Amino acid sequence: MEKYNGLSEITENHLHGHLNTCSIQYDKKDAICIHIEYNDDVFVYDYDMRIDKKSHSTECTNHYCHNHGAQTNLNKNNEFEHAVVDYLFHN
Repeated sequence: MEKYNGLSEITENHLHGHLNTCSIQYDKKDAICIHIEYNDDVFVYDYDMRIDKKSHSTECTNHYCHNHGAQTNLNKNNEFEHAVVDYLFHN
């Protein structure tokens, strides 16, 4: 899947972690749902977002850290989401 290698770079540049997994699913006909799991050599993180296919607007549905049995919610990262949209829709 070399087509999506750019997502690994985006994850490193904006979330400061290494991409573990990425899944892209269509949500009906109007949106794409993306799940990214990444790590920073200590913790594992999940970032879930939804992208409207027409307007390219984003919604962060989850961003959290798996923290030794606990889950810590994290903030939305606008720069990351913008970079993902640019990569998927403008490349």
